[in-house]
Amino acid sequence: VVLFDEIEKAHPDVLNVLLQILDDGHILANHCTTHPDLPTLSIDNIVDEIMDIHNYVKETYGYEMKYFRPPSGYYSEQVWAIAQSLGYRSYNWSFAYRDWDTNNQPDPAIALQTITDALHSGAIYQLHAISSTNVAILENFIDATRSAGFEFALLP
Repeated sequence: VVLFDEIEKAHPDVLNVLLQILDDGHILANHCTTHPDLPTLSIDNIVDEIMDIHNYVKETYGYEMKYFRPPSGYYSEQVWAIAQSLGYRSYNWSFAYRDWDTNNQPDPAIALQTITDALHSGAIYQLHAISSTNVAILENFIDATRSAGFEFALLP
């Protein structure tokens, strides 16, 4: 699942990659327009955050997103209810680690051990593509995951 937000909208070169991801059969999920702390917003602002990017993707690329994950994992029952009322299934991650700070990347060996140790049935990982560590260890993580008897699957 690739999350789509204002960052991707502002960088057309990233959009070409996202279109290739869709062509390859992956899912594009909504991540809001400006990456806010949703529980602090009014209902109208939450709806705008979700629907502005939803409408942009639908109108520009003919793709209708159906899955939603709140920015930074911050949610409330109200956020889940609003997303559901807009036709979304909401998900959050079951594993995340500090990989987003490009100036403070985790050691690859420690990162691989950390994320491999967290494997469990139904796991949803949050791994940022901007992480040089993640890029370095992704193939080994995929191999370790499969060797442990797990497989990768699309969201239900």
